[in-house]
Amino acid sequence: MDLVDGSSHFQDKLTDQVPSLLTVILDTNPLAWALLEKVLPLSTAVANLLVFINAHLASSYTNRALLSSTTEASLSSSSPSSPAISTATSTHVAGALTLALSYINRLSIQYTDSVMGPDQTMLQASAPNNNGGGGGGTNTDSRQLQSRILLVSVSPSTDLANQYIPIMNAVFACQRLNIPIDILQIRLPGKAEAGGKPTVFLQQASDATSGIFITFMLPSASSFNGKSNSSSSESIKTAASQSLLTYLLTAFVTSPSTRELLTPPTAINVDFRAACFCHRRVIDLGYVCSICLSIFCEVPPEGVCLTCGNKLQIPEGYGKRPVVVAKKKKKKRQTATSAATPTALDTPHNSR
Repeated sequence: MDLVDGSSHFQDKLTDQVPSLLTVILDTNPLAWALLEKVLPLSTAVANLLVFINAHLASSYTNRALLSSTTEASLSSSSPSSPAISTATSTHVAGALTLALSYINRLSIQYTDSVMGPDQTMLQASAPNNNGGGGGGTNTDSRQLQSRILLVSVSPSTDLANQYIPIMNAVFACQRLNIPIDILQIRLPGKAEAGGKPTVFLQQASDATSGIFITFMLPSASSFNGKSNSSSSESIKTAASQSLLTYLLTAFVTSPSTRELLTPPTAINVDFRAACFCHRRVIDLGYVCSICLSIFCEVPPEGVCLTCGNKLQIPEGYGKRPVVVAKKKKKKRQTATSAATPTALDTPHNSR
């Protein structure tokens, strides 16, 4: 009977229970959420995010979560009631990613100290990882904290172009630490220029870190034409809230270790365009410095790199418009007239 007794499993300790740290960054661009007020209010989005975070915490007692925003109030020690913050119309995605990385690093060190001890933590931090350089990865070892970042973005590409360099630095840090960056892009209603196109840099961040990129399409009013205006508005808000929660609980709730057993949704058409360092424009063609790899949309003044001061080797006359030379007209040859050309009728015959 001892062989079939199942009470012994209560004495076994769970050694494979590795905590998972979820960092949720909510883009709180006031202009974007003002456009979404009639379909998906900010309060509804925050409520759905809290349900998603509670589901993550309920999956394991060792899981941790952090909710941050892209406003200046959450990224600095200034007062939230400051007038400069209340009238801000931009978003700080780069600062939120930096704050998330610092929080992940602090909790990773605390967890590794509790499992391995401070001496082993220092040795492991100084050892090179698989990607080269110092510092160990976050998710490569089962004794380390599994971390991931979820960014709920509502800002168009034009608002993030001036943050291209710090965003890419944070992306490369996450790539080195094996921290996936998941992106939930909420499209704004209206034209494509107002934010309908997916954000270029967030696509690159998700692709570089093996994360998940999903574009959330808001329900349109055309599907509720049979109802009155008040009931149609409430139906649209309810449908948008349910759709957002469905995306969160189905695509983003899995941990990095669980995703190895699943087939997560991935973006196929990734836009790999970059932003120039001089005007922060998203460009297709540009000039690249061979020393620091800075990108420029046009030739810098005197051909000198604005970042490192290197002289760009640009061929003389490069970039000038070609001059089209008009072709010379060929003179037509003068043809003989019919009077000068003898014919068979004009040929004389000898008559006998």
